[in-house]
Amino acid sequence: MSGDSFGVLVGGALILGALPVVAGAALASGAAYATYKVAQTGYRVYRKNRLNASQNASPTLRTAVQSLQNRMDRQTEQADLARARHIEAVRRQGAQLRDAASSRRPDPQAMAAAREAVDREMRAESLRQERETLRREAMKDMADILAASQQAYRLRRELADWAAQDERNRQIQNRLTAESIMDARETLTLLQDAAKSGDDQFVRSAEEIERQVRESEQAFLNGNLQNACVQAQYAVVSGLTLISEHADRQFEEDELRADLLTRMEGLQAELGACRSFRFIDPNTGRPEEANLAEYSQGLWDSTSDDLQRAIETARHANRSELDALEYHFEQDLHPAARRMMESSSQQMLSYYQKLYTAETIISAMHDNNFHCQSAVQPQDDKTQELALLFTDPTGAQLVVSLDSDAAQDMDSIRLGMHVVPGEGVQPSEQELDSLRSYLTESLSGDGVEAELHCSGQVNRPTALPQYANLELLRAEPARVRTEN
Repeated sequence: MSGDSFGVLVGGALILGALPVVAGAALASGAAYATYKVAQTGYRVYRKNRLNASQNASPTLRTAVQSLQNRMDRQTEQADLARARHIEAVRRQGAQLRDAASSRRPDPQAMAAAREAVDREMRAESLRQERETLRREAMKDMADILAASQQAYRLRRELADWAAQDERNRQIQNRLTAESIMDARETLTLLQDAAKSGDDQFVRSAEEIERQVRESEQAFLNGNLQNACVQAQYAVVSGLTLISEHADRQFEEDELRADLLTRMEGLQAELGACRSFRFIDPNTGRPEEANLAEYSQGLWDSTSDDLQRAIETARHANRSELDALEYHFEQDLHPAARRMMESSSQQMLSYYQKLYTAETIISAMHDNNFHCQSAVQPQDDKTQELALLFTDPTGAQLVVSLDSDAAQDMDSIRLGMHVVPGEGVQPSEQELDSLRSYLTESLSGDGVEAELHCSGQVNRPTALPQYANLELLRAEPARVRTEN
């Protein structure tokens, strides 16, 4: 008598005809990426604290500051339009993915191509290239504005004859120097507003410009008017240059943050949309509700938690932290989440395959006077093997196990038959052989290929304790799959 028989079930007229559509539709909720609003992003600091020189500043400084602010506004508007076009492209790709997954006869290759198109669009490479072009144009314009300001100050200085000491020239020298120092002070105010979001290097540079302004004021008090005027004007142009460079860095940081949050929140929305869905079982006509998280062995919740932590970090991270977070998302978080969703979908298909194969087995065993007493899965984990305990009127016991976790193909199930020590008369080897043949015929009649062979010892019950006592099997921890 053989204690254990094993075989492989392949394919079949189970629920597999419909579930790929359901699973595909769930994965197609990458279209959730398209729910995002086009949020204004660039130059948050300069949108909140707009560059605005007071009426105390000279026309030269007011013109330069207004020109810089106008250029920032234009670049931001252009970038927002580019982002709007990008989001619309994502919507189109998401719609194509949804259509590919919800068709009556879904094409796996078409679904995979549509899935890749959504992911490729979300990587926003074309958007970044367009923004880089805008950035180069903006920085050239800003450099021209600064050069024009420097030229204007130089022309203002040339209005005075700094070597002359008569009353008229001394008045002109005093007025030009005082005006330059006032502009330097105005520039410091702008720097201090920007420093609220600046890095340490920016703050140190602003402090250096403040030192230059104090030195120009001291030179003015000492009567060294020309040096005071030159130094003050140098501080103004240096300060405006520093503001321009900081604005450029701020724009890039804001845009990177927006891109990263859009992608991470898109993945978060997809995890939420994929988690639960309903469908009609084509075999029974009954509505079913599936929760893919139940097929992830806890990975769904841990992945969602990791993603939420990354989102919270991104909202407050600086540029270097954003760069590191982007690398982590692209290399780790996103691929792992994608594998987890696909694996959970496959495990769900496998579960229903096991479930409906089990119904055929239960019916076939009933025809042989064996009745199913209980069905057990380790720790109620649907990704694990399903064990069915059968008894006949004499008390003889058999366990039939269905396990796809050890199979290479998700359409395959590893089937085992285990003779369990019991109080009744144990079936003979001939009876077991007849039962195996009947099971094979019954499964084949349902369109399932089955092949069984013996691996246990003749006339001996199973040597595997988890089948002799299903409570041991029920208590087993889940075998967490490797997602790498």
